[in-house]
Amino acid sequence: MTLTVKDIAEYQTKITADESLNTENHGTLQVVVAVDTLEMATISFGNSFTLRINEFNIDELRSILFDASRELAIQRSKKDNPSMHISNGQDESLDAIADKLDDKIDELTEDEIFEKIRHAEGW
Repeated sequence: MTLTVKDIAEYQTKITADESLNTENHGTLQVVVAVDTLEMATISFGNSFTLRINEFNIDELRSILFDASRELAIQRSKKDNPSMHISNGQDESLDAIADKLDDKIDELTEDEIFEKIRHAEGW
C-alpha cells in the first residue's frame, strides 16, 4: 500500500479488544487489539511484543489458534473421559471433518455467518 498525505492526515485507530490473559510464563498479560484506517491491526501483548498484520494474516492467526484450541480440547476430553477414547483412525476423520468445516466457514461472508447465527438462535 502506498501512503498518501491524505492517508496520513486522516489516520485513525480504534481499540477493538483490551483483555487480560492469564499465562503460565508471564502471569497476567494485557492483550490489546486495535484496527486502523490503513487496513491493519495491531495486537499488543503487554509491553513485550506487538504484532501489526493485515486482514488475511489475522484470519491465518485465527485459524492457527483455533487448531491449537481444538487439539487441547481433544487432549482434555481424552484425559477426562478415558473410557471414551477414540481410535487414531477416528481422530483423523474428526480432524478431516473439522478442517472441512473450517474451510466452509472461511468461504462464508460476514453477512452469511450472522444470518446463520440469527437462524440458530431463533431470531
